[in-house]
Amino acid sequence: MEGLTITAMVKEGLNQKNRIYGEDCAMNEMTIQLLLVGGNPDGLDTLSTFLKEEPDFSLTGVATWEEALKVLKHRYIDVVLLNATMTSLRFDILDMAIDMLDGKPIKIIMLASVDDEEMIVEALMMGILNYINLANVEEMASAVRDAHHNRLSLHRDAAALLLKELDQLKRQHYQCLLTPREKDILQLIGEGYTRKMIAQALNMAPATVKSHIRRTIKKVGGATGKEVAKKVRRRGLLQPHEQ
Repeated sequence: MEGLTITAMVKEGLNQKNRIYGEDCAMNEMTIQLLLVGGNPDGLDTLSTFLKEEPDFSLTGVATWEEALKVLKHRYIDVVLLNATMTSLRFDILDMAIDMLDGKPIKIIMLASVDDEEMIVEALMMGILNYINLANVEEMASAVRDAHHNRLSLHRDAAALLLKELDQLKRQHYQCLLTPREKDILQLIGEGYTRKMIAQALNMAPATVKSHIRRTIKKVGGATGKEVAKKVRRRGLLQPHEQ
C-alpha cells in the first residue's frame, strides 16, 4: 500500500480529529484529503503521481477495500476515488460504495476503464457523485474539487449515460401507457391520415377514433393527436414516416 501504513493512518486520523477545531483547521480545510481505493496499487501509479502533483490535494494512499474501511473509521477523508476496473468484482463495487456512504459525509467518484453502462447508472443513482474514465485522468482534478465543494458537476460520459437511461425510462413509460390500438392510430396520424381515413384503414367508427385520440392526449400530453404522435415517435415507439 502506498503512502501511510494503516497504523500510521489511524494515528494521524485521531490526531486530525483532535485538532480539527484548532489552529490547523484552516490548513485542513484548504487541503482535500483523498483516498484511492481498489485494484492493484502498481496499476494506479500514473493516477497517484498525478494526484500528488496537485497542490491542494493530499493523497492518503492507495488502499484495498478492507484497508479502506479501516481508514475511513479513523481518518477524515473528503473524497474517495473508487476504482471499478476490477472486473471480477463488478457489482460488488456498489456494495463497497454503500458501506462507505453509510452514515458518512463522504464524496465518492467512481473510476473505470470500460463504460459498463448498467453499473455506472446504478452507481450514480445510489449516491456516487461522478464517474470518470481512467483514460480522462487529466479531468480528475476538477472533478475532485467540484465534489469536495459540493458543486454539481457530472462528467460528460456519465451525463450521456444518464440521459440515455432517462430516454429509455420514458420510452418504457409510453410503451406501457399506450394500448396497441392507440399506437396504430398515432402511427397513422404521423403519416398524415385524417380521422376518417384512420377509421376506414382500421375498420373503426370515426367516433371511436376520436375517443382513442382524446385518451392519448390525456395520457401523453399535448394539444392535438399530431403533437402526441410526434412526441411518441421521438421516443422510438412509432415507425419512421416513409417519404
